[in-house]
Amino acid sequence: MTREEYIKSLAFWTLALQYLGLVENAARETVGQRNVWVLVKDYKEGEPTVDDYLEETRWSDHRLIMPLLFNLYHGFELLVKGFLLARKPEVVEAHHGIQGWVEQFAQLFPMENDLCECFLKYTQPHRLPQLITQFLSDNQLQFGQLYEALRYPTDRKFGNIKRYIQLKYKGPEGLPFFQELLTDLNRLRIAAVRLGRSIEGELGQQTDPGDSQPAGRVENA
Repeated sequence: MTREEYIKSLAFWTLALQYLGLVENAARETVGQRNVWVLVKDYKEGEPTVDDYLEETRWSDHRLIMPLLFNLYHGFELLVKGFLLARKPEVVEAHHGIQGWVEQFAQLFPMENDLCECFLKYTQPHRLPQLITQFLSDNQLQFGQLYEALRYPTDRKFGNIKRYIQLKYKGPEGLPFFQELLTDLNRLRIAAVRLGRSIEGELGQQTDPGDSQPAGRVENA
């Protein structure tokens, strides 16, 4: 791997960890405010207002779940492509097919258990979280159509409108999804940084000892 190839991979990892960091931070807030979607207020404190409701539910699933999932999968795509670029750049193309990218990652990095487990959990139909399978089933979609369904509310002909109700208004019963997501992303981030630094170390071994120019490095997001 050349320095230029490493720099390109690093750019993908860095941006991926920012997308995934945003997802992790939002999920943590959702867990912290218990994913409420009903506002209960003592009338002695005055009649509840729209602003009160928006404040109390600003991290609830019905306010953010679609962009949260979109950012999750975009972060996965960037991270996987970054590692493929470091090992097998000729297979990386500019199209969205996260299942295929994950399968290639698992073949190239079979010992990266934490990364493989997380990627497979969110991309293999038989392992998907129930929240996602319910949404796909309700809209009669295959997993390969999920990414576009999170980007646009209709099909490409602007016809059928997607039904997002299976993703929203889960309340406290929806907390396990966000709690598991937090655990998964924490493990993934640690493993991704570790693997990125390992690849960086390989570059250092190939570098002329007299070349002191830093190549940059992947850091915790």
